[in-house]
Amino acid sequence: MRDLSTSIRIRAGVDGLSDIKALAEHFAKAGVNTDELSDALQNLQDNWSELSTVEQSEQLASLSEEVESLQQLASDRIALGLDIAPNIQEEIEALTRAYERLRESGTLTEEELARATQNHERSVQELEDALQDAAPSIQDITSAFGEMVSAASGLSYVAKEAMQFEEAMAQVNKVVDGTPAQMSALADKVQTLAVSLGKTTDEIANIAAMGGQLGVPLEELEAFTEMAGRMSAAFNITAEEAADAAAKLSNVFALPIKEIENLGDAINNLGSNTAAKEDEIVNTLLRIGGTASAFGLAAEEAAALSAAFISMGKSPEVAGTAINALLTKLQTANVQSKDFQDTLEAIGL
Repeated sequence: MRDLSTSIRIRAGVDGLSDIKALAEHFAKAGVNTDELSDALQNLQDNWSELSTVEQSEQLASLSEEVESLQQLASDRIALGLDIAPNIQEEIEALTRAYERLRESGTLTEEELARATQNHERSVQELEDALQDAAPSIQDITSAFGEMVSAASGLSYVAKEAMQFEEAMAQVNKVVDGTPAQMSALADKVQTLAVSLGKTTDEIANIAAMGGQLGVPLEELEAFTEMAGRMSAAFNITAEEAADAAAKLSNVFALPIKEIENLGDAINNLGSNTAAKEDEIVNTLLRIGGTASAFGLAAEEAAALSAAFISMGKSPEVAGTAINALLTKLQTANVQSKDFQDTLEAIGL
């Protein structure tokens, strides 16, 4: 699929190709034929919105190679003095020859010789100034080339990002059965979320794709994608990890997507007020979810228990093992030893 707002972003980037036009003018002043580059550049600008992202990237790569080749040719011509405009150079040489002939003829008075010398020097200086304006230096070429590379690199990045987004949305289409209008709305949501969360569009699209793979229904997919995206940003975990955790916690604790967001808020609060980090709490929750749910703990209670163990310096792996063992023991307290039961009674359990 092709997303309108993505195309608009890319097309805005094409304006940066004006730097390539300016560079082509530098090349031309150095005597390099830039007709093919100019034609290719104009063609790319005219047809950009009609090209697929793959075609855009291919043409940008081709342009970059052509520009780099011409840049080297221009620098070589300047280094060898071949960039000098021949008509200007010929005028300078003709003026100098005329002046020398008159000076050596002995026919000029001192006043005429002084005036001829002054006129010659002024005329030569004007021509040399014109020559300076006409021919760029290697530094000019290098500087302009650097600006072009920056613009082209930025444009290439946008094109690459757009292609990655389209590929990610193609994966969503494979696992989600939606109408074109529904998928377009989801694509818009993905791009909006990417901007607000500081993520790339393909990262957020991958969350939607994973949600589809994990069985999240289409009517809940936008909410799931937003919730998992925010979890990713808040908990310092990857988008894929956030999507996987959200879906699994929803299944284990039988929580609808809206309540997973509440769980996320609780985890965020625990991360802010205990020594446990959010990603450690999530890691531990995934390890104890089945046991905690069977024991009857609410998801927020299981999160608090996880944070308590982690705050004691336990890793998620160790905390998960200890909590599972503890809850299993408590759940089977009636068949445990008398000492165990007496201990529970002593602490009020």
